[in-house]
Amino acid sequence: INAEYMGDFVDNGGNVVVISRPLAQGEGDPETALPEYLRGVAIDCGVTFTDSNIVDAFHHQSNATVLLTKDFIKSQPILPSPPSQPIQWHGLGLLMEKHNPLLIPILTAQPTAFTAPVMDDEDDADVIPQGIGQNINLIVGLQTRIGSRMLFVGSTDLFTGAVPQNLDLAKQVTKWSLQYRGMLRFSNVHHQKKVVDEKTVYRIRDTLSYSVVIEEFVETQWVPYQAPDIQLEFTMIDAYVRQPLQYNTQKKKRWHLFARVSSP
Repeated sequence: INAEYMGDFVDNGGNVVVISRPLAQGEGDPETALPEYLRGVAIDCGVTFTDSNIVDAFHHQSNATVLLTKDFIKSQPILPSPPSQPIQWHGLGLLMEKHNPLLIPILTAQPTAFTAPVMDDEDDADVIPQGIGQNINLIVGLQTRIGSRMLFVGSTDLFTGAVPQNLDLAKQVTKWSLQYRGMLRFSNVHHQKKVVDEKTVYRIRDTLSYSVVIEEFVETQWVPYQAPDIQLEFTMIDAYVRQPLQYNTQKKKRWHLFARVSSP
């Protein structure tokens, strides 16, 4: 397996989880935590794994290298039941590329956290940390434009089961990343003019009807997707119309979403 293979896998709809282990005390080579080619895969996606563990002198468990945080993403598909107890984190951090709309910060460090340089000699005391505060993410998700997903995690300790809330979080975010949650599909798409004539093209100010069925994959089955803010966007060159879709009130079509629009 190499970076090119993983890139092709994701481009063809595959899902990937990349996890680094924490650096042990005295380890100074970041490749012992995560191989260089996996770091390269992450960088290509806009995510940089830090070269050292994250520390926090104010929010920690037993020592500053086991920090505590409850800064979870507020997203029902990704994290439907956020753990009630703080996550105990021992491991690397993640730095996200700014202004990348495909990246999703799932778990973030506290404002007092920072990356600790490996103190090999006295000169390292002046090294500027790679990350400080809440620009350090601990878990980052990515959904590509074709719908495949990637998950980047800075610590294998999250998955060991030694801390119940850590394992609970790991299970939830992994289900999302492997598409067991938060997947939508659409079917039964119909659109036509209100007044049907021999002309099949849409023209300016034509009144159109549009309907669709949207379903969500939950655990093992597809169920009707319910949300109050689904929108239809109709674009013709530069002009566009955007308006909410409504659920059909007819019993036989109760999960059909529909809208009537005037073409721009």
